[in-house]
Amino acid sequence: MEGFFDADGCVKIINDSARKIPKICLDITSTDNKRTEAIRILMKNYLGIEAKYSNQDAYISKDGFPRKKTYHLRIYKKSWVKKLLKEIKTIKLYDKKVSYVEKWMSNKWKDGPIHLFT
Repeated sequence: MEGFFDADGCVKIINDSARKIPKICLDITSTDNKRTEAIRILMKNYLGIEAKYSNQDAYISKDGFPRKKTYHLRIYKKSWVKKLLKEIKTIKLYDKKVSYVEKWMSNKWKDGPIHLFT
């Protein structure tokens, strides 16, 4: 799962004007629905994490090349984001993203600030 996340995953920072602290979303993307479904089942059965599907239809990109249909597994729930980031090591958390993730985790977290990456 760790390797798959590093290869095909990302840590998205959703920073719209209505938010004081940006929201974090973990996203795993693949053009292979069987692989995406296998990762979803592993996360649910072994980690208790429920990822939600989002699909992007095939299209012709601006550069004229066809793009395949893609399947996204997205994790938004704070406790599941925390759990996955504690279970796996990832190269997807750059220095700037670490501070956003820590701020988001500590916002309204009943146990106080969480320092995952120190």
